[in-house]
Amino acid sequence: MSVNNSGSPGPTPTPTRSAASYVEEGDRYYREGRLDKAIAAYREALKLDPTNSQWVTPRYVTVAWGRDYADVPPLKGVIFTEAKRSTLRVAVDVAPLEGAVV
Repeated sequence: MSVNNSGSPGPTPTPTRSAASYVEEGDRYYREGRLDKAIAAYREALKLDPTNSQWVTPRYVTVAWGRDYADVPPLKGVIFTEAKRSTLRVAVDVAPLEGAVV
């Protein structure tokens, strides 16, 4: 929290909420039937993260779980090698759980 010239607390210069927190709020309002509040919360989420504008459906797969991107980047760590060049190949196979409804 920043302090203005009068010594009283003022708005922070950076967002203090994540897009995910607005989505959770929107989901809660949606379940309560408060659609106007849900839409407002989803719009706030899109302002913070405009790349996350897709609805999550049963076809989505959770590949990582964290507070934000820094917790779960797709590539993390150090590779020690003396090679002049290297290539990274990644493949993911996804199959429904036995008995799962798709």
